[in-house]
Amino acid sequence: MPEDGAALIAGFARRQIRTALTDTTSGEMVTVSILGRAIAIRGPQGPLAGWITANLTTLPADTAPDYRILCRSGPAFLEDHPDFALFEHLSDLDLEAALARVGLTGRLCRTPLVWDLFDPAARLGLRLQLAPDALPEWEATAPIANFLAAIARAEAHGMIHAASLSRRGQGCLIVGEGGRGKSGTTLGCVLHGLDTAGDDYVLVTSAPPYVARPVYRTMKQDAGGLMRCGLDPADFGARNWQGKHVFAIDALRAGALSDGFALGAVLVPRITGGAETRIAPVSGAEAFAAVMPSSLGQLSGDRRARFAETGALIRALPCRSVALGTDPREVTAVISDWLERGCP
Repeated sequence: MPEDGAALIAGFARRQIRTALTDTTSGEMVTVSILGRAIAIRGPQGPLAGWITANLTTLPADTAPDYRILCRSGPAFLEDHPDFALFEHLSDLDLEAALARVGLTGRLCRTPLVWDLFDPAARLGLRLQLAPDALPEWEATAPIANFLAAIARAEAHGMIHAASLSRRGQGCLIVGEGGRGKSGTTLGCVLHGLDTAGDDYVLVTSAPPYVARPVYRTMKQDAGGLMRCGLDPADFGARNWQGKHVFAIDALRAGALSDGFALGAVLVPRITGGAETRIAPVSGAEAFAAVMPSSLGQLSGDRRARFAETGALIRALPCRSVALGTDPREVTAVISDWLERGCP
């Protein structure tokens, strides 16, 4: 990216944050919690407030915040926006580098146009969007994910695209592309007694000892996955943009959403169609390839640091493949016993 383009982007972002720091506009307030920190979100636009309260743990609105996020809707910010021609060939890494020059992190969603900017020093996030309903479709089930990832990093955690399971405080990450069985495995095991810190995104300490903690309190599953676990999709409400039902984890089993647990291994699931579930060693390279592309591509922040930290996590923990059987009870029994034995 040309030097002048980087300077214009950085200047725009810093000016917008500077204005937000002194903004006293009133508006709807929603306060949520991750990692024991209170995050006050002012002015969530359109359906965003409902998505936030449906998916995150909420606190009383007057809770003193540790972090703040301001949401602004309307085209006013375009008056200060750099020429869009600068963004024709702009990569996410170019954008991160430009923002880092002025002490910020953030992400640009091009369609619809949404800026998520975060100032770690000020503990302030700023969302700029053209209209109240002009949000990417995935926001409905992973609201304010870019800000949560940035706040997690400020609290010495990484936000990883993975599922998780635990038994008696001993747990594992489950990594893989969509359709590999992460959520289905988590659903079946939660129904039959294991706990989880999430089936899609998980917060993991940035350095050992590795601990998994929840970010969202919901999970997602398609109708077929629900029926394989003996559940009626009609009991699980509307479906999201991917055609999956979204529901509270604790609605499956009270107390199933864990506050956190030690990580003993990384599991790479495989759907084989076989009757028996088998756990076997797998290379760290395969586990890394299963988790890294989506974790880098879906969230903002320092990608180089996230790449290095995830690599260190994979090198530190045993990596195993799990060939999934077809009976959720049998899958749960095998994984539960493996966790009980310390993830050999």
